[in-house]
Amino acid sequence: RVAQDAAKIFVPAEGEQLPDHLPALRGLLHFAVLQQDFATLADTAEALAIALHDTDERYLHYMLAGVVSQELLKDVARARRAYMAGLRLSPTRDEAFERLRVSYGVLPQSKENATALAELISERLGREGESAAQKSVLRLELAQLLVGPLGDRARARKELEAAIAETPDQPAVLYMLGKMLADDREWVRAAELLERYCKSEQRPSQLVALHVLLADMYSDHLQDPQQAIAHYT
Repeated sequence: RVAQDAAKIFVPAEGEQLPDHLPALRGLLHFAVLQQDFATLADTAEALAIALHDTDERYLHYMLAGVVSQELLKDVARARRAYMAGLRLSPTRDEAFERLRVSYGVLPQSKENATALAELISERLGREGESAAQKSVLRLELAQLLVGPLGDRARARKELEAAIAETPDQPAVLYMLGKMLADDREWVRAAELLERYCKSEQRPSQLVALHVLLADMYSDHLQDPQQAIAHYT
């Protein structure tokens, strides 16, 4: 408890560097590690993240504070604040984003969590430097949030269309958009995407369900008995 109080005494205001305190904070961090005093460790890591000058060091101490808060103190809200501070400090680094993103899966997916995660993903998609494959994965995750807890099918479809444009053969995107189009009774495009998905699917049970779905679409909606028979057989 004394060590934790000491850590808080040395905590500067955001943006204020206190170089005279750095040796004491580093010593306190080392002491907290040796004692397995995780509350003090998190407090001290946060204090160092604020007080240090070097961006890389500050980022690493925010990550340390976040990991300790999430894994050892079980304080997810505090962990998210530390990860977000690290992300704001170094937007091009992946660890803070990934840890922040994964943290939203720790608790049940409430609408509040889903909204925060959707905003995080949307912000990441607006950043330059992401590969087409990475963007496609993020768009798929965003679409799942939009269709599920956020209830915005129109925006979900836009994200899936963008993902298809970036990675035309991504199986999960083909399936989700194909099913959505079938639900919207856009049979021609739905069949096209599900046919493409069918070529990549390996699971027998899923293949059977897909063939039945496509056969029904060709038979009942597209008036193509030959294609229907091909899928039924």
